[in-house]
Amino acid sequence: YTVNGAFTAAMMLRAWEDFEEQLKPLKFDIPESTNATPDYLDEVRWELEWLLKMQAEDGRVYHKVSALNFCGFILPDRETAKRYVSPWGSAATAEFAAIMAQAARVYRPFDSAFSGRCLAAARKSYDFLLSHPEDHHPDLSAFSTGAYVFADTGDRLWMAAELWETTGEAKYHQDLERRIESYRHDGKSTSRLVDGNWDWNNVRNLGFFTYLLSKRGDRNTKLVDELRGDAVRVADDIVDSTKRDPYGRTLGSTYFWGCNGTELRLAMNLHVAQVLTGEKKYEAAILDGINHVFGRNIHGRSYVTGVGNRPPMFPHDRRSGGDGISAPWPGYLIGGPWPNAGDWRDERDDYKTNEIAINWNGALIYALSPFVEPQEFDASIRAAKGTATKDAGR
Repeated sequence: YTVNGAFTAAMMLRAWEDFEEQLKPLKFDIPESTNATPDYLDEVRWELEWLLKMQAEDGRVYHKVSALNFCGFILPDRETAKRYVSPWGSAATAEFAAIMAQAARVYRPFDSAFSGRCLAAARKSYDFLLSHPEDHHPDLSAFSTGAYVFADTGDRLWMAAELWETTGEAKYHQDLERRIESYRHDGKSTSRLVDGNWDWNNVRNLGFFTYLLSKRGDRNTKLVDELRGDAVRVADDIVDSTKRDPYGRTLGSTYFWGCNGTELRLAMNLHVAQVLTGEKKYEAAILDGINHVFGRNIHGRSYVTGVGNRPPMFPHDRRSGGDGISAPWPGYLIGGPWPNAGDWRDERDDYKTNEIAINWNGALIYALSPFVEPQEFDASIRAAKGTATKDAGR
């Protein structure tokens, strides 16, 4: 799915921009470890290279590639069903342009050729959407796999924000501020612009946060002040939720499909507020969210495979279910209980609570990034490699 892939890569690149000092030294023991690019960025590039293949020659971007139906619990190399590229979508095209613009500035110090390739792709998709202003949803009627279809308003705003931040060009700046203004005067709500509950289908926070944290001097002061006030007030609400909830959840008593991902994604809201105010209470709330998913919850169990007390053993994951090894692949964040705190079953078929997804793991990576200690990380990688060797021996 282009939209979920781009959204996840954005969480990871935002983590890099916010916590480069912690992430840059990390060694992942991967084939690219000997090149000039930090291993963390090499991992993100794997997804970016795939995304680049989803762009058509004219700049439109295909929504997804998949078989017509979900496969059984088998490993990817045993999947023989034909895969199809879906039609293009405007949300996919906008998110593609956004992540490529962001990647262009992140990779520029390490690989100027790749950076240039990403920026050229972003410009092409942006220009395509200029001539296609309609909210274009792809026809996915032939597929029974996930749709991930939604309105493209926030995606276009995010796209303009990343292109402006990367290039500083006036056309992107004007487009971005016009889109922010349109949210202020949409006539539907007088509530805050910044969201305190967001995911792949509502990405405008990514654009807002890029605008708020930018060091460029040509921002509209009134817009900055309004967004800043919104961002801090929303973060304060999140802090209050952690204080009121017995488990210190950033979402308080709200549970829904994939809520663990949102629980950790709010770390971005909290970090932005900390940058804007300098107050440490926001960092404490990020740790509250992390503590919740690693075991401070009604189940007294970790929601991350392979880590913590009694972690999930049967996630809804085809790789874990098809590899013949009793333990699941480690490091997966499961979606979490809903509609109530106690509604979680550690069963493979309970996809509503025990599924895994890359956008949730992207949130986990972001939330953990400010607390990474490179020396301990290197030791854990060596230990994990030893465990994997033993598992393979079985």
